[in-house]
Amino acid sequence: MTRTSIIGELRDTIYDDSDLEPTVALVLERMARNLSPQPYLPKSEAEIQPALERYLAAQKVHAEVMNVARLGGGGSKEQFVFDLRRSGIGVTRHVLRIDPAQSPIETNRRREFEILRAMKGVVPVPDVQWLDAEGSVFGQPAIIMSFIQGVTKPVGKPTGNVSGLGIVFGDALRKKIADQVLDQLVAIHAMDWRSADIPSFQAPIADRYQAARWHVNWWSRVWRLDRVQPMPLMALVERWLVDNVPACEDPVVVHGDYRSGNFIFDNTTSRVTAILDWELAHLGDYHQDLAYLLLSPLGTRENGVSYATGLFEYDWFIREYSERSGRVIDPVTLHFYKILNCYMSVVIALGSCVRSARDSQSHQDTHLTWVAAVGHVLHTEMCDLIEKGPDNEPVS
Repeated sequence: MTRTSIIGELRDTIYDDSDLEPTVALVLERMARNLSPQPYLPKSEAEIQPALERYLAAQKVHAEVMNVARLGGGGSKEQFVFDLRRSGIGVTRHVLRIDPAQSPIETNRRREFEILRAMKGVVPVPDVQWLDAEGSVFGQPAIIMSFIQGVTKPVGKPTGNVSGLGIVFGDALRKKIADQVLDQLVAIHAMDWRSADIPSFQAPIADRYQAARWHVNWWSRVWRLDRVQPMPLMALVERWLVDNVPACEDPVVVHGDYRSGNFIFDNTTSRVTAILDWELAHLGDYHQDLAYLLLSPLGTRENGVSYATGLFEYDWFIREYSERSGRVIDPVTLHFYKILNCYMSVVIALGSCVRSARDSQSHQDTHLTWVAAVGHVLHTEMCDLIEKGPDNEPVS
C-alpha cells in the first residue's frame, strides 16, 4: 500500500472535521453569534470601579476599591490593575482580566480560572481569586487574580516589542533564566491533570489522533469565521494538516503560548515570578508547546547564534527537555506541530486580528494591525516548513 493510499484510508476512518473539544465548540458558537458590525467601546476606569464594587459586594468581600488603572499589554483581553483595602489584611493589588466584545483570540475564562488554580504550586502563577464566568456583573466574562511583580524583558534596554517577540536577553541573563523556563515547561507537562479539578477540560482520548484533530478543526473553524479575504494557501495547508495528523498516546497539560513575553521575572534576582497567559491551555501533545517555542520567527539571533524564544540554542533545548522530562521527541510529530502552530498564528494574525481591527472590535486596534505583519512572516515560515519536510528536525 502506498503512503498516499494509507493517508487516504487514515483520513476516511479517523478524520471528522466536526470533532472539537466540547468547551471549545461552545466558545466558537458564541464567537459566531457575537460577530457584530458595531464598533466596540473599550471600558473605562470609571466604569470598572463601580463594577468591581458591585461584584465584590455580591461575593461578600468587604473592601475599598482603589487606584483602578488600565494595564498595558493584553492584546486579546482588557486588563485593569487595582488595589483592595480590607480590614485585617491591608492593601493588596489585583488584576481584572475581561473579554472585549470580540476578542482576536476567543477563549473561555472559566477554563483559564481552573487551570491557573490547578497550576498553583506546580509552577509560579498568579493566585486566581474570583470568576464572573458569564459576565453578569462586568458585561463580559472576567477573572480576578493577584498582581505579581516582574518584567518580561531586561529593564533599560531597547529590546523586544509589546508582544514579547524578539526579546534579547544577553548572555548573562539568558543563563539565569533559561534553566528556569525549561524546568517549568517540564513541570507543566508532568502535572497530574487526571487528579486536578479542571472540569471544563476534556481529554482527547477517543482515539490516538484526536489531540491533533481537535486543533486542526479549531483553527480551521476560526479561519472560516474570521478571514477578511480568501487565501488559497490556507486551504492547502489545512488539507496537509488533515493528511498528517500524528498520534498522541499520553495527553499532557499544554500551555499553548509558551514563550518569552508570557513569563515575568524579577529584574534584580532574575527569578521567574509567574507564567502568564494560560487562555490557550488544553490537554494534548507535549510536542505542541515545544514546536511553538522553537518557531524561528519567535526567536532571536545574537552574535551569530540563533536562540529559540531568545533563550535556547535549538539542539541544547531538544536534548535537555528530553533528559529532564524523560520524554522522546519525535521529529515528524515536532514538524507537524510547527506547521500547525504557524497555521494557528496566521489564522489569528491575518484573520482574527485584521477582522477585529477593521471592524473596531478591540481596545487595541493599532496593535492588532501590527500583529498582522507578523502573520506574513509566519505564513512564509509555514510554507518553508512544508517544503523542507521533517528531515532537518533533531531527534532526542
